[in-house]
Amino acid sequence: MEHRIFNTEVILVEIEKNKPFGSGTWSETWNWEITMANHEESYKGKAVVDSRKVNLPWRELNSMNPLTEMIEACKYYMENH
Repeated sequence: MEHRIFNTEVILVEIEKNKPFGSGTWSETWNWEITMANHEESYKGKAVVDSRKVNLPWRELNSMNPLTEMIEACKYYMENH
């Protein structure tokens, strides 16, 4: 059996979501706990918002900036839920 060890880092990212509300806007802040893992040049990420029971499972990250890729995945989730 082979195995790989990934170094991990947990990052808290606050993302504000704004919606129209009456004649103004309503906003809420989501606290995303993003876990980044890397092994050599391979990156993976997952994200959780415990208070909302939201879990984005581990995914391969292929961009030059893997943290930005994960933040964009979180924003995409927020826009569609």
